[in-house]
Amino acid sequence: MHPLDMLTGAEIERAVAIARADGRLPDDALFAHIVLHEPDKALLAQWKAGDPVDREVRLQAVPGPGLELVEVVVSVTQGDVREWKEVTGMRPALLMTEAMNAIFTTKEHPEYLAALARRGITDV
Repeated sequence: MHPLDMLTGAEIERAVAIARADGRLPDDALFAHIVLHEPDKALLAQWKAGDPVDREVRLQAVPGPGLELVEVVVSVTQGDVREWKEVTGMRPALLMTEAMNAIFTTKEHPEYLAALARRGITDV
């Protein structure tokens, strides 16, 4: 395996499991971003076919509804957490589940429905 090969589904699942097993994320945390954490250029330049590869994965986790984000780097090869950074006052782009919840919640809100009705829209 080349150090820059795309992540496999198994590596993504393992990375999430490692981050969750750490115990610092709530059970309902969402993952907004899961990508290969590229090795240092110097290490990459020295790599030769057949050399072992320590595959690291970078994840962005959203622990809850507030303005907070957790950036994690894990080794799917060694099964450990390499970096853990909690960022307050910031969130990633709106997640699909959040967008869907916003749509459903808005479509049920009485003031929104009344505003649509005033405009002749009754089938939401």
